[in-house]
Amino acid sequence: MNSCKDLYEIPKNEYIKVFVKGSEINCYRLTKQIWGKERECILTYSSELMMGQYNGLMNTISKKVEKLMELKKQLNNKNSRISRKATDIDTKITNILSGDYGKDIIEVVRTGVRKIKDLVLCSEK
Repeated sequence: MNSCKDLYEIPKNEYIKVFVKGSEINCYRLTKQIWGKERECILTYSSELMMGQYNGLMNTISKKVEKLMELKKQLNNKNSRISRKATDIDTKITNILSGDYGKDIIEVVRTGVRKIKDLVLCSEK
């Protein structure tokens, strides 16, 4: 699907219901140029799969926010031995946000220039 992101834009109400082995499946059929050839595509939609993916993403976001809040707590603790150098904090933030769209969903704003004093988390992008 990475090469055909426009397929994500097809509204669910354009999918039709078909029965396969006694199960009802929502699908959409089209012909599309993919990798230089005309190909027949059948897209399926499953609300159970979507909810599973949504719950997995929410769990991942929750864990990332928890780790960022722990980093924030360490930065705010005067007795913490954590390096407050901007490059070190940036590396920690990058590691926390890596994978599963972390950097696309969570924005981290640092307070301080050379030595980071605090973090502010935003999820409205």
